[in-house]
Amino acid sequence: MFLDGNFFPLMLYEIVVHISKFWNKPDGLIFYLDQVENEEEARFIASVIQAAENAVHELHTEYKVGSVQLLLEIDNCRALYRVNEIMDALSPYFSGAAVNMEAFWASIGRYFIDDENYRLQSGIEPLFYSHPSELAQSIVEQRGGVFIFDN
Repeated sequence: MFLDGNFFPLMLYEIVVHISKFWNKPDGLIFYLDQVENEEEARFIASVIQAAENAVHELHTEYKVGSVQLLLEIDNCRALYRVNEIMDALSPYFSGAAVNMEAFWASIGRYFIDDENYRLQSGIEPLFYSHPSELAQSIVEQRGGVFIFDN
């Protein structure tokens, strides 16, 4: 989808439409986001949601701006190590996170796809599952978010 000649993610369009239709149902304004890699993307998402909320508030003054809540799926290395910055950029909408371990390890595999010497030994994968999830869980929960273990 394009907006003024620029690519505009369909997911964000759907969120805006959903907010405009279900503004009076706060329990229906919780969204699960995946594939957010950094704070720049998160800031863009937050700005679109803020604009949608402000527009709804102008039409329906009883709408409380800040009602949208976002649950973030951490599914790549970059996002894992930028969780604090992503949380800040999604404020005040950030509510919690989950780690998708299969997508996380696939993202690592993409980095090493051309390295013929890279091997992830089978049998030790379960040992790796705890560290990324524990790291994300400690950051999210210390900052008041909900953490969902998604294995």
